[in-house]
Amino acid sequence: MARSAKVKPTRTGQQRPALGRSLAVHALAAALFLGMWAAGLWMLSRHVATRVAFPADPPRVVLKNRPAWMSDYLADGLCNLVRPRAAYSALDRRLLEDAVLQLSHNPWIRKVNRVSRRFGSAPGDTLEIDCEYRAPVALVASGGRYWLVDGEGVKLPESFRADEVERIQYGRNGKVNIRVIEGVRGLPPADGRHWAGEDLAAGLDMVKLLHGHEFTEEILAVDVSHFANRGSAEPAISLVTRYGSRLKWGEPPAAAFHAELPPAVKLSRIAAIKQQYGRVDAHRSWLDIRFERITYPIEESPVVQAGHRR
Repeated sequence: MARSAKVKPTRTGQQRPALGRSLAVHALAAALFLGMWAAGLWMLSRHVATRVAFPADPPRVVLKNRPAWMSDYLADGLCNLVRPRAAYSALDRRLLEDAVLQLSHNPWIRKVNRVSRRFGSAPGDTLEIDCEYRAPVALVASGGRYWLVDGEGVKLPESFRADEVERIQYGRNGKVNIRVIEGVRGLPPADGRHWAGEDLAAGLDMVKLLHGHEFTEEILAVDVSHFANRGSAEPAISLVTRYGSRLKWGEPPAAAFHAELPPAVKLSRIAAIKQQYGRVDAHRSWLDIRFERITYPIEESPVVQAGHRR
């Protein structure tokens, strides 16, 4: 008679409840840890947002790469334009977005490169503005006022009376900062808009050509009042000196020259006259430098008794 073998009970069945309890304990511990970590992170972020990143005062505004020609008055105006009245959190991007929007609609701004928060004495207490600006290159006379325009003919917000022009034209070193364009026919547009007209465009080209030369310091204005009558006896462009005399320049610098001398030759003539006579007008009420032979009124006295502009 065969003996049946006894099967010993395994411990697997006994271990399963213990393993389940162990996993549950570990899961509960992990959940408690994650909950405490999340709560701590929330409390930390709240502390940073309300205490550390939220300054007591509105941020100060600085202009990065402020150009040398920009006055304190204009710089302060641009800073005040974007400076908020109340404090903002350093984590709030709305301040940056609002500043970019306001700057992009300002006539003095050609392009907004970047607006960012910077650490001064506290996080986010400084707003840094990085822009490309429209530099004024001429004063355009129109309607009894003198309007600033940039090199592309965009009208800028500032205008001046006739008795204020001399103060604007000269810098602290006594050099000419900016020249007047007279005789423009088109009316001034709104601030930040392009001032249309071939006469103004020609005047701006002339102003740029005169800039940076020591011998042109006596030339204060460019007259384009006869630009529409090109081909007549009167020159399209005349240069007005500080003595009230005129240099008959002729065609605009960008024109194709046939009968007249090219711009470089005319400039060299002005330099030579200045060197020889001490004045760009050679002490005459006008000089015509358009052609091979320079002409002038021989009947007048050598020294012009015209009004001295300065």
